[in-house]
Order: sequence, then structure tokens, then C-alpha cells
Amino acid sequence: MRTFRGWPDDEEYRGNDGFLEFQAKWTEPYDEWDFEVEDLVDADDDRVVAVIRQRGRIRGAGSWVELHFAIVCTLADGLIQRMQVFMTAAEALQAVGLRE
Repeated sequence: MRTFRGWPDDEEYRGNDGFLEFQAKWTEPYDEWDFEVEDLVDADDDRVVAVIRQRGRIRGAGSWVELHFAIVCTLADGLIQRMQVFMTAAEALQAVGLRE
């Protein structure tokens, strides 16, 4: 998994353990956190763009924050082999040669 430009930690996380490490760092600031896949775009034979909306209640605060972003997933044999996080759906679509 490659993180987005500006992520303050490692740029890349490998394997299931790496993904779990990233997920723990990503959700650490929140008391409550959830996400929803808003759209899936078939990019080509082996790539899908997942457009994500996440919400979180920041630890110790009553307010919720919301973030929209996208992930390009590369698949092989029905399994995700690689993920690249983008801060916008437009960036992710451009990365796979599509337009919003």
C-alpha cells in the first residue's frame, strides 16, 4: 500500500501486517471512525478505483470530521495486490487514465 502525498509517516506498507499498521495509524486520532465505499470504477482488466467517504469523531472532542478520498486497487486472482491512496477521486482516476 502506497500512501498519499503528504502522509506524515511511511510512504509504503507491505502485506497484511503493513496494512494493519497503516490502518492503526490512520484511525488512531479518533474515538469513533467509519467509512463507506461511495463508488467503484472499473479502470481496466486489473485495476479498480474505490471512492471512499470516511467519518471520525476526534478523540476527546465532540465534533465529527469527514474526508473523501480514493484508492486505486490492483487485483490478481481476485485478491488485492497493491493499493495506492489518492486525496481526490480525480487524482485516482487520472492515475489510471480516466477522467472524472
